[in-house]
Amino acid sequence: MWRPRVEAAQEAIDARYGEGRSVVYLNDEASLTDLPFATVTHLREALQEIAAASDPDEDVAMVYVAGRSNADGTLVAELPPLGLVPLSGPGLAHLLRESGIRWRIVVLEVCDAGRSSKH
Repeated sequence: MWRPRVEAAQEAIDARYGEGRSVVYLNDEASLTDLPFATVTHLREALQEIAAASDPDEDVAMVYVAGRSNADGTLVAELPPLGLVPLSGPGLAHLLRESGIRWRIVVLEVCDAGRSSKH
């Protein structure tokens, strides 16, 4: 469900800014050999690498996060049998502050796993 959306976002960024300007992490059994897992650790490392290669006064980093949320609002991180740490809003804010990236855009596409589709 999420893979086509993430790939579309990557294609849009690559078309606008050139290939090599986007990084995708995905927890999908179909992509285990193609893409790294979406983990808090991988996100932290990517943000630090992006910050190191960026001009802090000029460059903007965009983070697009898609997935299901837990009842507490954290983003579900699943890739059985691995136990992954969910990503919270405050956790993402901390990772961004920690990276030193000054200018950033955060896009969240999240559905509430605790809600019924019958509203």
